[in-house]
Amino acid sequence: MFITVKTTSGFTPGPFNIYYDTVTPVTLLAANVTSASLSAGLNLSVFNGATSLIVVNIKPGCTNQQVLTLPSPPPLPAQCGLTGSAVYVP
Repeated sequence: MFITVKTTSGFTPGPFNIYYDTVTPVTLLAANVTSASLSAGLNLSVFNGATSLIVVNIKPGCTNQQVLTLPSPPPLPAQCGLTGSAVYVP
């Protein structure tokens, strides 16, 4: 899913790393993001199963982070128009 991360106020100059769900090298979505980029709106492609984004200030001496809850993805449409239930007929 695609999502735009945009800050409205209260962020330090950064820079920031953005992760999904946990802070690990594997879940890193964007590195060294500036405060200006976040203020303008940063478009990211996020794994469909992700539940949160974690914005981590990586400026030396800073340890703060912000967890943002992602919206649930819309349900997938019924494949091939098949709906209802199946019944075994001997």
